[in-house]
Amino acid sequence: MGVAEREVVRVAWVPGTHDAAVAAGLERSHGRLTVSETAPTDVVTRIADRAVDCLVTGQQLPETTGLDLLRSVRETDPVFPVLLYPANSDSTVAREAFQAGVTEYLPGGPDGVSPATVGERTVSAVERYRRERAFEANERRYETMLDTVGDVIYTLDPDGVITMVNDAACSLAGYGTDELVGEHVTTVIDEDDVADGTALIERLLAGERERGTVEMDLVTRDGERIPCENNIALLPSPDGEFAGTVGVMRDISERKRREQALEALHDATREMMTAEQPDDVGRIASRTVSNVLGMPVNGMFWYDEVTDALVPVVVSEGAATLLDPDIRFERGDGIAWDVFERGEARVFADVSETSEAYNPQTEIRSEFILPLGDYGVLLIGSTAPDDFDESDVALAKVLAANLQTALAATSREQALRDRERELQRQNERLDRFASVVSHDLRNPLNVAQGRLELYAETGDESHYRKAEQAHERMGEIIDEVLALARKGRTVSELEPVDVAAVANAAWSHVQTEAGTLLVEDAFAIEADRNRLQQLLENFFRNSIEHGSADVTIRVGCLTDSESDGFFVADDGPGIPEAEREQIFESGFSTSDGGTGFGLSIVEQIVAAHGWTISVTESRQGGARFEITGVDAV
Repeated sequence: MGVAEREVVRVAWVPGTHDAAVAAGLERSHGRLTVSETAPTDVVTRIADRAVDCLVTGQQLPETTGLDLLRSVRETDPVFPVLLYPANSDSTVAREAFQAGVTEYLPGGPDGVSPATVGERTVSAVERYRRERAFEANERRYETMLDTVGDVIYTLDPDGVITMVNDAACSLAGYGTDELVGEHVTTVIDEDDVADGTALIERLLAGERERGTVEMDLVTRDGERIPCENNIALLPSPDGEFAGTVGVMRDISERKRREQALEALHDATREMMTAEQPDDVGRIASRTVSNVLGMPVNGMFWYDEVTDALVPVVVSEGAATLLDPDIRFERGDGIAWDVFERGEARVFADVSETSEAYNPQTEIRSEFILPLGDYGVLLIGSTAPDDFDESDVALAKVLAANLQTALAATSREQALRDRERELQRQNERLDRFASVVSHDLRNPLNVAQGRLELYAETGDESHYRKAEQAHERMGEIIDEVLALARKGRTVSELEPVDVAAVANAAWSHVQTEAGTLLVEDAFAIEADRNRLQQLLENFFRNSIEHGSADVTIRVGCLTDSESDGFFVADDGPGIPEAEREQIFESGFSTSDGGTGFGLSIVEQIVAAHGWTISVTESRQGGARFEITGVDAV
């Protein structure tokens, strides 16, 4: 037996015209009964105080009747056990008693119900009352539990009519309980999704499994579609017939948002991986943070080795109005440098509350800073405090990881492209070298071979001398081409160089018998001494090859230029204006004996120093080359 069945049953007995021995008979009828005689005026109070479990009363009472006492009790408790035990049977009293809600009508008398039977019926009535009260309490607890659960809970009958919904369902759908119960489920779920749910129920009925899950949208009163995961099970049925279903629907809007965001992040990652420059990667990432993650205040800061600082490369439109336009984080500056140096992301619900803030007056409150390895940091902010939840942080970390991977890939691709360009330049230099070897060396080589044959035949020394000159010419050509092929645009460490001394050294390496070099000024510049000498040698050789035997070459300091520099001028025939843009191209020459590489080498040495070269006409009508952007000493 249960605990309730062992409890004592406390009976309030209100005697009427019955024999006084009724109370004793009631107690003797059942071992759990305790009977206390009660005045009619005390009955309602004792019931309200839970002092008794049942009322047994006669009909004819002092100053009242059992029916009136029954009606008084029913005004406070519609179901409290009340047994009417009149002295005799009376159909009118019986009818009115049942209309008033009596629990049992048990007429006494010689042919009526004995006190022992009344006692047994009293115990049964109280036990039934207690069970109903316990069931009601459990039902209330169950309903409270269902209404407390955040997920939607509902039941449907076999025809799909809603028979129960919890508060969460009403709150999410925007309906009242009475507006949903009794309506078909298509009120809140469209027909396509209902068809999917019906197909699942058919599989459950076929015994494939006990419960199943299907995704469907909950349609609110306003027409909004909320994605949900619906867990459906069959309602139990004692006869085995289909009794309907119970469902638990969970709002998966946030999960869907994360899934969509992750998919968009993957798309953005693919786009970032195809970008050619780090800045392009940063722009794609910034746009993704703004549009996909919904964080419009963001910026990419790359590490600059030259300044040893984090400098802004991409700043979103939303961040541009909030950040100092000259913002940069030098070593040890603020949270950003700490994140970069430690490689650990940091999140602040309100950055203004930390002493580490770079700008304590900033309008930004929530801040999220993520490291990007050796490349820099990603800053995300919001003017609202505590604006980043765990999902935001997780998605931003995914993007930052993908961004770092894309930057690494871009750096590798850039290195490969630089290498390819260098190889292309080397190939071009080799092609030029091969071109010279196959073409420009052929003439002096043929001359040398012919002269040597004549020398062998005649013994004339002049032929031998001509052969030597041809070999010397080949050496000059080879030296120029090798200089172009091997050194290209490189210079060694710069140092103060006396231009006059280097010019005289260069002049000594140029073969001329009648030419004149005039160094008009004494000045020094920052340069690579060997490359400067090579530059001047090519200038001088170019003037001799294109001018007369007694050419005069002047070297001097530019005095009327906006930038420091020097000039090299001659009194030769000059360079036609139409050809001045071509003279620095490899292989271009206005002389039949020129290689076309001398001024190309000059231009490359100038570029390697960071200088600028231009050509004009000298005062004597010859060529004048001006080199500017030079650092004078």
